[in-house]
Amino acid sequence: MEMNILIPTDLIMDGVKPLIDQGADILRCPSGEDGLIEGIKDADVVLARTEYYTRKVLESAPRLKIIARYGVGVEKIDLKAAEDLGIWVSNVPTALSNAVAEHVVMLILMASRNVRYSTRLLEKGDFSARFTLGHEIAGKTLGLIGFGNIGRNVATKCINGLGMKVLFYDPYVKSTSIEGACPASIDDLLASADIVSLHLPLVEDTKGFADKAFFSKMKDGAIFINAARGGEMVEDDLVDALLSGKLYAAGLDCYSTEPLPLSSKLYQLDNVIMTPHNASATYESLTRCSYEMGKNVWDVMIDDKAPRNAVNHPLNPRKGR
Repeated sequence: MEMNILIPTDLIMDGVKPLIDQGADILRCPSGEDGLIEGIKDADVVLARTEYYTRKVLESAPRLKIIARYGVGVEKIDLKAAEDLGIWVSNVPTALSNAVAEHVVMLILMASRNVRYSTRLLEKGDFSARFTLGHEIAGKTLGLIGFGNIGRNVATKCINGLGMKVLFYDPYVKSTSIEGACPASIDDLLASADIVSLHLPLVEDTKGFADKAFFSKMKDGAIFINAARGGEMVEDDLVDALLSGKLYAAGLDCYSTEPLPLSSKLYQLDNVIMTPHNASATYESLTRCSYEMGKNVWDVMIDDKAPRNAVNHPLNPRKGR
């Protein structure tokens, strides 16, 4: 069958091979909105990573049937425009969960043990950081805000592997079968947790969720972790909380502006662990992601049905065949 698959950004292709075997052709395009508009006009399928799919872009794609997200978040896709135009949007909700959860645990451990401060001194040949004390996390309370696939995975690792207690707040989850994880109100969680980690989707209600008031409610000397979305925190308020000593440290994998500008005050702080929004970047997770993404495309283009991980529901979806 005739099928053009646009791949704007390189990705692991294992999951696409069955589609190529069915006769699919791979299209590429330059970066930027203009390049995307040019490349998408002949595409039946887009394998999306971090590009922005605005209404303007989608209206330039008369053949497009599905945007298959190579990841979880879909905030860069205009879902309403896609629905209006009959375009399916899918994601891979579980493929990245373990990789991100492991990364969160790493951020917790590194922030607790002053790793950034120590390594900065070590790089100067200064061993005096060996006398700086950090904190153990066994027996500490971890507060998880959002208790979806990643939050539950973090909870399991921290309870069973690290001996932590876990509180969680999620308006859509009232109970769990994970022994040792307990629901809590947001205020009780912030007041009780030694470490608070965000695991929320970025929607209108969660923009700037972690702000001055949020940090003021946290336990003195607590640690803040964000490997979800940078738009969910107010970075200047976080910097103030760290400089004032209200918070002990932070571990961040995402920022309100990416790449993070070199002018950001976060770079100047010794008590912030920073990684470049790569919590999900493992060979294993991205290979799983590729296969799950390929299945979503197969559902639409070969089996002529809704993708198994649809995140929108167009009333009149364009036919795959």
